[in-house]
Amino acid sequence: MTRQNKFGSRELAELVSPAVRAAGLFLEQARIVRSGRYLTARITVDLESGPGGPDSRQLEELTRAISAILDDADPFADAYSLEVTTPGAARVLTEPRHYTRAVGRSVRFSLRGGESFTGRILQANDGGVLVRPEEKVKKSNKTIFFDPRVITFQEIEKARVEVELRKSDKSEAEAEG
Repeated sequence: MTRQNKFGSRELAELVSPAVRAAGLFLEQARIVRSGRYLTARITVDLESGPGGPDSRQLEELTRAISAILDDADPFADAYSLEVTTPGAARVLTEPRHYTRAVGRSVRFSLRGGESFTGRILQANDGGVLVRPEEKVKKSNKTIFFDPRVITFQEIEKARVEVELRKSDKSEAEAEG
């Protein structure tokens, strides 16, 4: 007789969320992913607010805590891997709090009307974002900054944080001056 998994993704989230909160983190997602005969419990966490993200010590301690919880609950019929991770540097923004955490970051926007552009988020609230669109000139490696504009969340089809290897303080100063 084959043992069935006791949990789906929702039950997994309910099981691990107290440990995530106790670690001072926010549970972005809990998923059970199957690849062939392999099973992975993937827990994605982030800071609730503010800049930066969880440090490696927080992730390590949380992984140990969740592993102990899963060992006690024994939710899976088969062997599984546990993966505790963050959304990553180039995360997709889907909730107002994601935009608040991305203030100051460069984001690639795709709007419902078909317009796409990259801009730096200057402010975010429950209704939308204030963005300063910018365009990189490839030949000169300079950035052209445009007037800030307000975008409501209803206008945004997709938004993804751009990975920046270094910020240009000179470009920022020129844009403000």
